[in-house]
Amino acid sequence: MKRITLIAIFLLAGAVGACAEAPGPRLTLRENPSDQSISVFRHGEDIPILTQNARLESRPFIHPLGAIKDEGAVAARPPGGAQNGLFWGFAKVNDRDFYSHSDAGYWRRVASRIVTGEGELVGWQTVYQMLDQTSRPILEETQDWTMRDRQSADGHRCRTINVWRAVADSAGAAGRRDDNYQ
Repeated sequence: MKRITLIAIFLLAGAVGACAEAPGPRLTLRENPSDQSISVFRHGEDIPILTQNARLESRPFIHPLGAIKDEGAVAARPPGGAQNGLFWGFAKVNDRDFYSHSDAGYWRRVASRIVTGEGELVGWQTVYQMLDQTSRPILEETQDWTMRDRQSADGHRCRTINVWRAVADSAGAAGRRDDNYQ
């Protein structure tokens, strides 16, 4: 059986300033086992600027994502408890819709860990399996996240980088959703 590996790199940047940057405040990662999350805090602050939700039987996602200049959250929890924030999911893999289904039976966490817990640059990793109808993994994805906080004349400037890798151990077919949702 042939293994297929996919790699993608995403950069999220905010509040881009036109001036030279100075080292930013130290960041700290805190893991919360009770709600199965890892949050990024500026040193000495109690409100996270980003929270990675890494639940055992749910798709991983970032929420809340704080505003760059301490003006609250970018997105609040919508009515009805729908998932929002930053997440991804293939619309169809072997006729399974991983985009619309974020729950058990589709996703299973293998690992989540803090890689670099404190400093100007922090990092964490999540590893998840996408499951077939019999709960066997058809794809294993790894997300390596890093976040850097820099100080510019107009305030904070954060850069978050996500390196996404996936390995498929079985033959599969990716398709398109019938409703062309994007």
